[in-house]
Amino acid sequence: MAAEAALDRLRACLERSDAKCVAVAIPAIESGKSWDCAECQETLARAFLLLRRKTEAFGAIARAVELDGGKYGYLMTQGLIHQRFDDHVEAIRSFLLADRIEPRNPGTFYSLGMSFFLLKEYERAGRHFKHAVEIDPRFDKAEFMLGIVEAFSSRTAEAKTHLQRALSLQPGNAFYHLHYGIVLSRLSGDLAGGVRELETAANLNPDYAFARFNLGRAYLQAGRVADAKQELEAAVRLRPDLARAWYQLAAVYRRLGNADEAGKALARFELLRKEEKDAEQDDADAPFIPGPAR
Repeated sequence: MAAEAALDRLRACLERSDAKCVAVAIPAIESGKSWDCAECQETLARAFLLLRRKTEAFGAIARAVELDGGKYGYLMTQGLIHQRFDDHVEAIRSFLLADRIEPRNPGTFYSLGMSFFLLKEYERAGRHFKHAVEIDPRFDKAEFMLGIVEAFSSRTAEAKTHLQRALSLQPGNAFYHLHYGIVLSRLSGDLAGGVRELETAANLNPDYAFARFNLGRAYLQAGRVADAKQELEAAVRLRPDLARAWYQLAAVYRRLGNADEAGKALARFELLRKEEKDAEQDDADAPFIPGPAR
Protein backbone atom coordinates (compact mmCIF):
# COMPACT_ATOMS: atom_id res chain seq x y z
CA MET A 1 0.00 0.00 0.00
CA ALA A 2 2.86 2.38 0.77
CA ALA A 3 4.30 1.82 -2.72
CA GLU A 4 0.88 2.48 -4.30
CA ALA A 5 0.52 5.71 -2.32
CA ALA A 6 4.00 6.82 -3.39
CA LEU A 7 3.16 6.04 -7.01
CA ASP A 8 -0.07 8.05 -6.74
CA ARG A 9 1.90 11.01 -5.36
CA LEU A 10 4.33 10.79 -8.25
CA ARG A 11 1.47 10.67 -10.77
CA ALA A 12 -0.04 13.77 -9.18
CA CYS A 13 3.29 15.58 -9.54
CA LEU A 14 3.50 14.56 -13.20
CA GLU A 15 -0.04 15.80 -13.86
CA ARG A 16 1.15 19.26 -12.79
CA SER A 17 4.55 18.90 -14.55
CA ASP A 18 6.01 19.86 -11.17
CA ALA A 19 9.70 18.95 -11.35
CA LYS A 20 10.42 19.77 -7.71
CA CYS A 21 7.55 17.60 -6.55
CA VAL A 22 8.73 14.78 -8.84
CA ALA A 23 12.29 14.98 -7.47
CA VAL A 24 10.94 14.53 -3.94
CA ALA A 25 8.51 11.75 -4.87
CA ILE A 26 10.89 9.56 -6.88
CA PRO A 27 12.98 8.16 -3.99
CA ALA A 28 9.90 6.73 -2.29
CA ILE A 29 9.06 4.79 -5.46
CA GLU A 30 12.60 3.59 -6.04
CA SER A 31 12.96 2.29 -2.50
CA GLY A 32 9.63 0.44 -2.48
CA LYS A 33 9.69 -3.35 -2.78
CA SER A 34 6.81 -3.45 -5.26
CA TRP A 35 8.03 -0.84 -7.69
CA ASP A 36 9.31 -3.29 -10.35
CA CYS A 37 6.07 -3.42 -12.30
CA ALA A 38 5.43 -2.17 -15.82
CA GLU A 39 3.15 0.65 -14.67
CA CYS A 40 5.61 1.78 -12.01
CA GLN A 41 8.50 1.74 -14.46
CA GLU A 42 6.59 3.72 -17.09
CA THR A 43 5.62 6.33 -14.50
CA LEU A 44 9.24 6.53 -13.36
CA ALA A 45 10.35 6.92 -16.97
CA ARG A 46 8.06 9.94 -17.40
CA ALA A 47 9.35 11.35 -14.12
CA PHE A 48 12.98 10.96 -15.20
CA LEU A 49 12.09 12.54 -18.54
CA LEU A 50 10.67 15.59 -16.78
CA LEU A 51 13.92 15.86 -14.81
CA ARG A 52 15.98 15.28 -17.99
CA ARG A 53 17.71 12.28 -16.42
CA LYS A 54 18.38 10.52 -19.70
CA THR A 55 19.98 7.27 -18.57
CA GLU A 56 17.35 6.55 -15.91
CA ALA A 57 14.51 7.49 -18.28
CA PHE A 58 15.69 5.05 -20.93
CA GLY A 59 16.34 2.34 -18.35
CA ALA A 60 12.91 2.64 -16.79
CA ILE A 61 10.98 2.65 -20.05
CA ALA A 62 13.03 -0.29 -21.37
CA ARG A 63 12.04 -2.24 -18.27
CA ALA A 64 8.36 -1.27 -18.67
CA VAL A 65 8.35 -2.45 -22.29
CA GLU A 66 10.18 -5.62 -21.27
CA LEU A 67 7.50 -6.36 -18.68
CA ASP A 68 4.57 -5.44 -20.95
CA GLY A 69 5.60 -4.63 -24.50
CA GLY A 70 2.09 -4.73 -25.86
CA LYS A 71 0.76 -1.58 -24.22
CA TYR A 72 0.18 1.49 -26.36
CA GLY A 73 1.04 4.02 -23.65
CA TYR A 74 4.40 2.46 -22.86
CA LEU A 75 5.50 2.54 -26.50
CA MET A 76 4.35 6.16 -26.77
CA THR A 77 6.36 7.09 -23.67
CA GLN A 78 9.38 5.31 -25.14
CA GLY A 79 8.96 7.32 -28.33
CA LEU A 80 8.61 10.60 -26.43
CA ILE A 81 11.81 9.90 -24.51
CA HIS A 82 13.69 9.24 -27.76
CA GLN A 83 12.12 12.40 -29.20
CA ARG A 84 13.10 14.56 -26.23
CA PHE A 85 16.71 13.42 -26.51
CA ASP A 86 16.80 13.97 -30.31
CA ASP A 87 16.83 10.37 -31.48
CA HIS A 88 13.96 10.81 -33.90
CA VAL A 89 14.56 7.63 -35.90
CA GLU A 90 13.98 5.53 -32.77
CA ALA A 91 11.11 7.80 -31.73
CA ILE A 92 9.37 7.22 -35.05
CA ARG A 93 9.93 3.47 -34.73
CA SER A 94 8.28 3.46 -31.29
CA PHE A 95 5.32 5.54 -32.50
CA LEU A 96 4.78 3.21 -35.46
CA LEU A 97 4.78 0.21 -33.11
CA ALA A 98 2.23 2.02 -30.94
CA ASP A 99 0.08 2.64 -34.02
CA ARG A 100 -0.09 -1.10 -34.67
CA ILE A 101 -1.52 -1.63 -31.20
CA GLU A 102 -3.97 1.27 -31.26
CA PRO A 103 -4.62 2.42 -34.84
CA ARG A 104 -6.07 5.84 -35.60
CA ASN A 105 -5.15 7.42 -32.29
CA PRO A 106 -4.60 11.10 -33.16
CA GLY A 107 -1.90 11.41 -30.50
CA THR A 108 0.26 8.96 -32.41
CA PHE A 109 0.09 11.02 -35.59
CA TYR A 110 0.75 14.23 -33.68
CA SER A 111 3.86 12.67 -32.14
CA LEU A 112 5.03 11.36 -35.52
CA GLY A 113 4.49 14.83 -36.93
CA MET A 114 6.61 16.36 -34.17
CA SER A 115 9.54 14.05 -34.91
CA PHE A 116 9.40 14.80 -38.63
CA PHE A 117 9.08 18.51 -37.82
CA LEU A 118 12.16 18.39 -35.60
CA LEU A 119 13.97 16.60 -38.45
CA LYS A 120 12.93 19.60 -40.61
CA GLU A 121 10.90 17.34 -42.89
CA TYR A 122 8.02 19.79 -42.90
CA GLU A 123 5.88 18.24 -45.63
CA ARG A 124 5.90 14.83 -43.94
CA ALA A 125 5.23 16.49 -40.59
CA GLY A 126 2.29 18.35 -42.06
CA ARG A 127 0.73 15.15 -43.40
CA HIS A 128 0.79 13.59 -39.93
CA PHE A 129 -0.61 16.69 -38.22
CA LYS A 130 -3.36 16.82 -40.85
CA HIS A 131 -4.19 13.17 -40.23
CA ALA A 132 -4.44 13.85 -36.49
CA VAL A 133 -6.90 16.70 -37.13
CA GLU A 134 -8.93 14.56 -39.53
CA ILE A 135 -9.35 11.97 -36.78
CA ASP A 136 -10.03 14.58 -34.08
CA PRO A 137 -11.10 18.01 -35.44
CA ARG A 138 -10.75 19.48 -31.94
CA PHE A 139 -7.08 18.51 -31.58
CA ASP A 140 -5.79 22.04 -31.08
CA LYS A 141 -2.09 21.14 -30.77
CA ALA A 142 -2.10 19.41 -34.15
CA GLU A 143 -3.99 22.34 -35.69
CA PHE A 144 -1.44 24.73 -34.20
CA MET A 145 1.48 22.73 -35.56
CA LEU A 146 -0.13 22.69 -39.00
CA GLY A 147 -0.02 26.48 -38.79
CA ILE A 148 3.65 26.41 -37.83
CA VAL A 149 4.50 24.02 -40.68
CA GLU A 150 2.75 26.32 -43.14
CA ALA A 151 4.62 29.32 -41.73
CA PHE A 152 7.95 27.52 -42.11
CA SER A 153 6.94 26.66 -45.68
CA SER A 154 6.17 30.36 -46.43
CA ARG A 155 2.46 29.70 -46.92
CA THR A 156 1.30 32.57 -44.76
CA ALA A 157 -2.41 32.53 -45.59
CA GLU A 158 -2.65 28.83 -44.73
CA ALA A 159 -0.62 29.37 -41.56
CA LYS A 160 -3.05 32.06 -40.41
CA THR A 161 -6.05 29.81 -41.06
CA HIS A 162 -4.69 26.95 -38.96
CA LEU A 163 -3.54 29.22 -36.13
CA GLN A 164 -6.98 30.87 -36.06
CA ARG A 165 -8.57 27.43 -35.76
CA ALA A 166 -6.23 26.50 -32.91
CA LEU A 167 -7.14 29.73 -31.13
CA SER A 168 -10.86 29.10 -31.66
CA LEU A 169 -10.34 25.85 -29.74
CA GLN A 170 -8.09 27.38 -27.07
CA PRO A 171 -8.74 31.15 -26.95
CA GLY A 172 -6.91 31.54 -23.64
CA ASN A 173 -3.66 29.97 -24.84
CA ALA A 174 -0.88 32.57 -24.61
CA PHE A 175 1.46 30.30 -26.54
CA TYR A 176 -0.86 30.28 -29.56
CA HIS A 177 -1.47 34.04 -29.43
CA LEU A 178 2.30 34.60 -29.37
CA HIS A 179 2.87 32.63 -32.54
CA TYR A 180 -0.12 34.09 -34.33
CA GLY A 181 1.22 37.52 -33.46
CA ILE A 182 4.64 36.62 -34.89
CA VAL A 183 3.07 35.36 -38.12
CA LEU A 184 0.96 38.50 -38.48
CA SER A 185 3.72 40.99 -37.67
CA ARG A 186 6.66 39.37 -39.44
CA LEU A 187 5.24 37.28 -42.26
CA SER A 188 2.00 38.91 -43.36
CA GLY A 189 2.93 42.56 -42.76
CA ASP A 190 0.06 43.16 -40.34
CA LEU A 191 2.01 44.88 -37.58
CA ALA A 192 -1.08 46.28 -35.84
CA GLY A 193 -2.73 42.85 -35.78
CA GLY A 194 0.48 41.26 -34.59
CA VAL A 195 0.78 43.75 -31.74
CA ARG A 196 -2.78 42.96 -30.62
CA GLU A 197 -2.06 39.24 -30.52
CA LEU A 198 1.24 39.73 -28.70
CA GLU A 199 -0.45 42.03 -26.18
CA THR A 200 -3.04 39.31 -25.58
CA ALA A 201 -0.28 36.75 -25.01
CA ALA A 202 1.51 39.02 -22.54
CA ASN A 203 -1.72 39.86 -20.72
CA LEU A 204 -2.68 36.20 -20.43
CA ASN A 205 0.74 35.33 -19.00
CA PRO A 206 2.74 38.34 -17.76
CA ASP A 207 5.63 36.03 -16.79
CA TYR A 208 6.01 34.69 -20.34
CA ALA A 209 9.41 36.09 -21.31
CA PHE A 210 9.12 35.28 -25.01
CA ALA A 211 5.78 37.07 -25.22
CA ARG A 212 7.23 40.16 -23.54
CA PHE A 213 10.30 40.04 -25.81
CA ASN A 214 8.30 39.74 -29.02
CA LEU A 215 5.86 42.42 -27.91
CA GLY A 216 8.77 44.76 -27.14
CA ARG A 217 10.28 44.03 -30.54
CA ALA A 218 6.95 44.77 -32.25
CA TYR A 219 6.52 48.00 -30.28
CA LEU A 220 9.99 49.11 -31.39
CA GLN A 221 9.11 48.33 -34.99
CA ALA A 222 5.95 50.43 -34.57
CA GLY A 223 7.93 53.34 -33.12
CA ARG A 224 6.52 52.95 -29.60
CA VAL A 225 9.94 53.17 -27.98
CA ALA A 226 8.85 53.75 -24.37
CA ASP A 227 6.51 50.76 -24.53
CA ALA A 228 9.27 48.70 -26.13
CA LYS A 229 11.60 49.58 -23.27
CA GLN A 230 9.08 48.43 -20.67
CA GLU A 231 8.45 45.08 -22.36
CA LEU A 232 12.08 44.31 -23.15
CA GLU A 233 13.21 45.16 -19.62
CA ALA A 234 10.49 42.81 -18.35
CA ALA A 235 11.74 40.09 -20.73
CA VAL A 236 15.32 40.24 -19.47
CA ARG A 237 14.15 40.27 -15.85
CA LEU A 238 12.26 37.06 -16.54
CA ARG A 239 14.98 35.53 -18.75
CA PRO A 240 18.38 37.17 -18.16
CA ASP A 241 19.92 34.75 -20.68
CA LEU A 242 17.70 35.89 -23.58
CA ALA A 243 20.38 37.42 -25.77
CA ARG A 244 18.21 38.93 -28.48
CA ALA A 245 16.16 40.79 -25.89
CA TRP A 246 19.38 42.50 -24.75
CA TYR A 247 20.18 43.35 -28.38
CA GLN A 248 16.77 44.93 -28.90
CA LEU A 249 17.09 46.70 -25.56
CA ALA A 250 20.39 48.20 -26.69
CA ALA A 251 18.59 49.60 -29.74
CA VAL A 252 15.88 51.05 -27.50
CA TYR A 253 18.42 52.74 -25.23
CA ARG A 254 20.17 54.22 -28.26
CA ARG A 255 16.86 55.59 -29.53
CA LEU A 256 16.31 57.17 -26.11
CA GLY A 257 19.80 58.71 -26.13
CA ASN A 258 21.13 56.60 -23.26
CA ALA A 259 24.50 55.54 -24.68
CA ASP A 260 25.79 54.12 -21.39
CA GLU A 261 22.88 51.69 -20.93
CA ALA A 262 22.96 50.84 -24.63
CA GLY A 263 26.62 49.85 -24.30
CA LYS A 264 25.92 47.68 -21.26
CA ALA A 265 23.02 45.92 -22.97
CA LEU A 266 25.08 45.30 -26.10
CA ALA A 267 27.96 43.91 -24.02
CA ARG A 268 25.52 41.57 -22.30
CA PHE A 269 24.20 40.45 -25.68
CA GLU A 270 27.71 39.73 -26.99
CA LEU A 271 28.62 37.77 -23.86
CA LEU A 272 25.51 35.62 -24.08
CA ARG A 273 26.02 34.95 -27.78
CA LYS A 274 29.39 33.38 -26.96
CA GLU A 275 27.86 30.84 -24.64
CA GLU A 276 27.36 27.42 -26.17
CA LYS A 277 23.78 27.03 -24.98
CA ASP A 278 22.65 30.40 -26.27
CA ALA A 279 21.70 29.27 -29.77
CA GLU A 280 19.13 26.83 -28.35
CA GLN A 281 17.89 29.07 -25.55
CA ASP A 282 17.52 32.21 -27.60
CA ASP A 283 16.05 31.16 -30.92
CA ALA A 284 13.12 33.47 -30.43
CA ASP A 285 12.14 33.33 -34.11
CA ALA A 286 11.48 29.58 -34.04
CA PRO A 287 8.37 27.91 -32.69
CA PHE A 288 8.50 27.04 -29.05
CA ILE A 289 7.24 23.52 -29.29
CA PRO A 290 4.13 22.57 -27.29
CA GLY A 291 4.16 19.53 -25.09
CA PRO A 292 3.35 15.96 -26.05
CA ALA A 293 -0.17 15.03 -27.04
CA ARG A 294 -0.88 12.89 -24.01
